[in-house]
Amino acid sequence: MRFLTSYARVLLALAHTPALSVTGLAAVCGTSERTVQRIIAELVRAGFLTREADGRRVRLGVRHEAAACHPCEGRLSVRSLLRLVRAGTGEET
Repeated sequence: MRFLTSYARVLLALAHTPALSVTGLAAVCGTSERTVQRIIAELVRAGFLTREADGRRVRLGVRHEAAACHPCEGRLSVRSLLRLVRAGTGEET
């Protein structure tokens, strides 16, 4: 059973390694490249990621100040959610 959604895994992977390609994200997150592309588009539309053209590449950035909007998440920021997930790893976001 997977505890985190694919969306959460994409956010975590990008917060940890911002330069990951779609192929790299798919490998790290255990999903297809097409699924990662769809998730990225939805996260950009929802304001959780930024997308910036850099020549032939696209740079993705996690908007750490963005707030979750589901009532169960209590309007926590992405930064706070990432900290909760990483609390036991010793990593910082």
